[in-house]
Amino acid sequence: MVDNICRLQVKIKEVAPLKKRAKEAEDSSKKMKDELSEALKAYNAIMVKVKGLQDERDEAIRSANEQSEMLKRFGLQLTNSDILTKSLADEYSRWSQNVIVIGKQITNLIGDVFLSAAALSY
Repeated sequence: MVDNICRLQVKIKEVAPLKKRAKEAEDSSKKMKDELSEALKAYNAIMVKVKGLQDERDEAIRSANEQSEMLKRFGLQLTNSDILTKSLADEYSRWSQNVIVIGKQITNLIGDVFLSAAALSY
């Protein structure tokens, strides 16, 4: 029996340091879990910011594409308006010549009517 007690005391002496190391490991594990939790919170916050920046980038790309399309459309409209302006300039010169011709015809109208009346009465 004394022998059993001695063996128990030896076992207790062996178990005590193991319990102490287990407690230290648990404390270390809890500390690491807390640090991991904080790191995950920081990671999630960064990921939210990254998502926001990606959304902003996508919006900026969409806006740039829209503006590029508008620029192309305005360029086409400008080209068309330039063509129209040149065409109207040609029409202006033709109309100006027509005004001169019609003005001369109005001036000659009285004489033409007189000659026509004279020709009819003869």
